[in-house]
Order: sequence, then structure tokens, then C-alpha cells
Amino acid sequence: MDLKFRFNSLAALTLTVLYNEFFSFTKHDPAVSAIMPFGDDPYDSVASVALIVSILLTVLALIRAFRPYGQGGAPALSKLFLGRAQMAIALGPLVALVGDAIAMARHTSAWMGKAATGELLELMAGMAAASLALVISIRFSMRGMGPRPSAQVPWRLATMIGIVCAVALATFPEAAIANVFLHFVAIVAGFVIFLAPLSALVVALLPDSTEGTVERGGQQGARVWIQWASVAAVGVAIGTSVLLLELLVDGNQEIPARKIVLVSTMFIVAGTAALLTAFAFLRKPLGLFRKVTEA
Repeated sequence: MDLKFRFNSLAALTLTVLYNEFFSFTKHDPAVSAIMPFGDDPYDSVASVALIVSILLTVLALIRAFRPYGQGGAPALSKLFLGRAQMAIALGPLVALVGDAIAMARHTSAWMGKAATGELLELMAGMAAASLALVISIRFSMRGMGPRPSAQVPWRLATMIGIVCAVALATFPEAAIANVFLHFVAIVAGFVIFLAPLSALVVALLPDSTEGTVERGGQQGARVWIQWASVAAVGVAIGTSVLLLELLVDGNQEIPARKIVLVSTMFIVAGTAALLTAFAFLRKPLGLFRKVTEA
């Protein structure tokens, strides 16, 4: 793979590390966490799935960038799929920050005029700048890779999806999360609100004439049911890992058995739902589980 693709994959790794630090700091810093209004679902689920997807796609981008492709080099379709994976990583924090901004617009009294207001805004601006820098780098690296069709339709679709998701997040009844079932609905809604515009933007930013030849230029690496089962298994593993982490943090507290069962179920089901939703939206644009056979 060309050096520019490897550079962007390493830059994507750096961005993912930065977003993880941003996510953790805003949640746990006493001053910032006290004023940030995006700590509850569905805003929190938007940011959480953004982090999970960024980590997994970073691993994918590094593998695609540094694996050997043989004498002929990487096919154009492989470069397209790698560029889109990198673009999804770059856009992830930006889409999540839009969700954070919507929460802030709905709760201005929670953060305006507070001691940590400047720090919170600086952190968000810095995160957005880093993401935009990577978006520009990826767009530049994909120039001259062959004829492109008109991007009018992808951009129109991405704009419509973005508006619908933003309105859904801005009007979501926040009090609904007091109910356990509706809280789970809010979590899943956050996943969709993040992934729907992300997948549409990736295609709009990196359209290519090879898009119509995906079926001819590649083969599925595994049966479809195996793909979905594998993704579900990874989701269960992620949900279980996050649950164990939470239990370790709250290890000194006595938690009723019923609550442990409820919380465990919520974490595992939510983790699985996050991965399955991500796979549903990103499977085709990123060429997941696809073996490219033509240059």
C-alpha cells in the first residue's frame, strides 16, 4: 500500500487515542463533568459508539494499510475501502461532537458562565480541528484515483440523513430514560443517529466509479450468516468487557443482585446492538468481509 495510506492509518490511530482521552476526560474530570450536558443517553450512546467504532476501524485500517498485497500492489477497490475506513475514523469525532453541541444547545444553563466553560469549549474545538485535519489529509490522498461520478446524489442523501438525525436528537424526550425499556431505546437510537450520517458522509466524501463494480471486483470472504454471527460475538465480548470495567470501578459498593443482572443484560445487549448496527451501516461502504480479487 502507498506510503500516504499508511501515514493516514497511523494518523487515524493518533486521532482515536486523542478521542479516547477526550471522552474519558470529559466524563471523569470533576470540573468538566459537572457542567457537560451530554453525559446521559442518547447523547452518551452517540459518543460511546463513536469511540467503539473508531477503535475497531483503526485496527482494520492498520491491517489494510500494512498487509502485503503482492507484486501488483493494492487494487483500486482496496484503496477505496481503506480510504473510506480512514474517513469514517476521521468523521467519527466530528459527528459525535455535533451530538454534544445539540445537548449543549438544549441545556445552555448547565455550562454557560461556569468556571470550566472555557476548558470544555477548548477541548471540543481542539478535537474538531484534529478530526478536520485528518479529513483533509484523506481527501488529498484519494485525489487522482480514477474518474468519479457526480457526488450530487450522495451529498443530497447525506444532508437529508444528517438533518433527520439532528432533529431526532434535538427533540428526543430526555425524561424517557427513566424507564428501563425506553432507556434501551434511547441507547439504540443514539447508535443509529451516529452511524446513519457517518456512513452517508463517507460515501459522499469518497465516491468512486468502482462503487458500481464492487460485486464484480470482489467476493464475500464468508457466508453472510457467519459474518453477522461473528460481529454479534464481538459485540457480546465488548459489552462484557465494559461491564467488567464498570464493576471494577464500583467494586467497593454493595450492589443488589437484581440490579447486577439488569445492568449486565443492558451492557451486553447494548454492546451487541452497537456492533450489529455499525455492521449494517458500514458493511457495504467499507467493504467489510469482502475479498477484492481485481485490480
